Amino acid sequence: MAMCLEKLYKNHLSPKDIYFPECILGKVAVSVIQALKYLKDTHNIIHRDIKPSNILIDWNGYIKLCDFGIAGQLIDSLASTSSLGCTAYLSPERIKREKYDIRADVWSLGVTLIELAMLQYPYTFQNPFDLMCCITDNPTPRLPESFSKEFRFFVDKCLEKKASSRPKYPDLMEFDWYKSHQDMEIDVGEWLSAVLVEEEED
Repeated sequence: MAMCLEKLYKNHLSPKDIYFPECILGKVAVSVIQALKYLKDTHNIIHRDIKPSNILIDWNGYIKLCDFGIAGQLIDSLASTSSLGCTAYLSPERIKREKYDIRADVWSLGVTLIELAMLQYPYTFQNPFDLMCCITDNPTPRLPESFSKEFRFFVDKCLEKKASSRPKYPDLMEFDWYKSHQDMEIDVGEWLSAVLVEEEED
């Protein structure tokens, strides 16, 4: 059985004030980036809808991307349409209807990681238009110093406002935070089981 990360944190973690350990978030990032790179390199596809509800985790600890309904073909490394995806996770260039590439998904991953780390969406807004203005005009959200400097640096780079300054997948794979979690032996399934079993016992 698999569960999306949004449901996991909203229904099982947040009510009990339990947070994702940084090592689990690292495994999430590694899995998502590997999946996105595979889509790009093998099928020349961009996902375009990265968010917690589209990342699944199962009892065996496998982390997978889902919902490829608005995935699109890249032409000369650029996506051809701009008005697809959940507004809350759109990059500034997509909101402005500019040309965009895989780095738009890198932005969405950065927002997703902050949301999972803090157990809440990082922008405060009144309506959809206000949200779009927040994303394009306000300072980007940042993780608090309680997280490692490597994690904070990784997310900061994902959330570079200027797309050309944002790293692509191979660049992200060279970051210390990525490498450390790629090599780290963590039983994600055991962590998930412990969280859910403890909940049942309560």
